[in-house]
Amino acid sequence: MIRNDFELTVDQKGVLLDSNDSFSDIAWHNIQTAAELYNVQFVSSACLGWLRANPAKRTVDLEKELRTHNVPVHLIATPHKPKEGLVLKPLFPDSVTPTYELLYSCRPDKYAIEEIEGIWSNYDENVEHLPEAGVLCGGVSEGEYVPPLLHAEEGENVENSGLKALRTNDHTNAMMYNYVKLSYHQVTQAELGGDLNDQMEHARKTFGQEPEARVIGMAGDGSAVTAYVIDGKLISELGTLIGAGKTKVIHVQNQSTWNW
Repeated sequence: MIRNDFELTVDQKGVLLDSNDSFSDIAWHNIQTAAELYNVQFVSSACLGWLRANPAKRTVDLEKELRTHNVPVHLIATPHKPKEGLVLKPLFPDSVTPTYELLYSCRPDKYAIEEIEGIWSNYDENVEHLPEAGVLCGGVSEGEYVPPLLHAEEGENVENSGLKALRTNDHTNAMMYNYVKLSYHQVTQAELGGDLNDQMEHARKTFGQEPEARVIGMAGDGSAVTAYVIDGKLISELGTLIGAGKTKVIHVQNQSTWNW
């Protein structure tokens, strides 16, 4: 099994700890590492971190960078499917009103191109429509103004949002602000179990609540995939696979770990 590690890149005020690093460098490192893990949620956060660190760049620019460096991540404009309680949010203040959803495909080129050509007639047509792609977000009422996801917040709010993610151990959202650097290494089940226990205890102290075990899926043999949440939000990227008389710590967002 693999342990995901998150090295802090900033101090308590959001200032970079290493003067040799830039937020853009950290974001690019996170994109490449997340791609190696085939973790779509990490890829999404890292890509948003890159766009945040490069305010003059847009999704088309990022897609070109990914192709130039042969990173197995593709940005896809996919038809919008309305979902109750969610709205399609523009990425940038100068974005057109989005009509497509931005999808991150974390697959080898061959399969990603097949995915794109299942939507568009060719790769270039997909790229042409990337500026029209937004992201699904909750917390906005119908008819209410929908602010862009990036570059629309005041500096203090940006800092507070990123630092709040660090305080609550929300590494995935902290990655959107480039406040952590992602890495990974092989670990034993015992070590992963200790990590999960530590994160559960951290959540209890932070939120003053007991994490709830919630079944979010099933493995191929019917074993239950269980995540731990507070108020409906994940408190750890780790969860448990529960079968007949046995359990295993897994990564809930990486289905390749959902096996014995």
